[in-house]
Amino acid sequence: MNKNDACHCGSGLRYDECHGKIPDKYISKTVEPNLFSRLPENIQKKIIEDEKKTAKQGAVRPIISLDAKGYKFVAVGNQLHYSKNWKTFHDFLHDYIKKILDPKWGNAELKKPFEQRHPVIQWYNSVCTFLKKNIKKEGEIHSAVCTGIVGAYLSLAYDLYLLRNHGLLQNRLIARLKDAKQFQGARYEIYVTASFIKADFEIEFEDETDRSTTHCEFVATHRNTGKKYSVEAKSRHRLGFLGHPGVQPQDFNTIKLRIGNLINNALKKRSCIYTNHFNRRQYAT
Repeated sequence: MNKNDACHCGSGLRYDECHGKIPDKYISKTVEPNLFSRLPENIQKKIIEDEKKTAKQGAVRPIISLDAKGYKFVAVGNQLHYSKNWKTFHDFLHDYIKKILDPKWGNAELKKPFEQRHPVIQWYNSVCTFLKKNIKKEGEIHSAVCTGIVGAYLSLAYDLYLLRNHGLLQNRLIARLKDAKQFQGARYEIYVTASFIKADFEIEFEDETDRSTTHCEFVATHRNTGKKYSVEAKSRHRLGFLGHPGVQPQDFNTIKLRIGNLINNALKKRSCIYTNHFNRRQYAT
């Protein structure tokens, strides 16, 4: 196949931008030429559909949902959630994050003055305002351009769903997420873990109770190559951002990176690769 030809998978990309990027050592030598074109049409469509889904969502377990008898059912790992009020997967996510963080905790936060609320509950306030503005009629599906805060809220909800669906959502991580002082670090750790899941890595968390040695957040093993990485996630705190005490600077251009200590501390840990969130205005969610 010429590199400028349309890729056989049906993605719409050129071959050299799609499957042509895959190193030869990962391509089976036993597959017959033009085998794909000789497969039954329904199988071809299924392969193309799966590859498009992987390109969009990553190598994650598929969303399993069903509409039946006026309910929408969504499977999350070994759990089954359902509601008459859900029309879309996004509706499910809006409720799911509340269940994970505990409605009682959320209601207690809502009683506080806005500036004292947990960052997620501040986001929730913006989400409610957004929904009220864009939903013209209850029970019907509407569309609107997502704002940054709404995107941050739904991204967190999806990452929590993703970790639970892969059996990786730990109670200690939820507890840290609900602590405003630890929220930023916990959120970034969730983001990094979800990113490795999407990239087709198997995740094995380190034993946090083991004080005999330093260790990273988790070990990630790529399913195709078998390569292993010990991963440490660090996020730079800034005054007044994401629950961190203090006042945000008037001029965001004055914010300095200052990540040297984070990198040095991460590199002291055993067998570690390092991911960092700078938490500057253009990077923050």
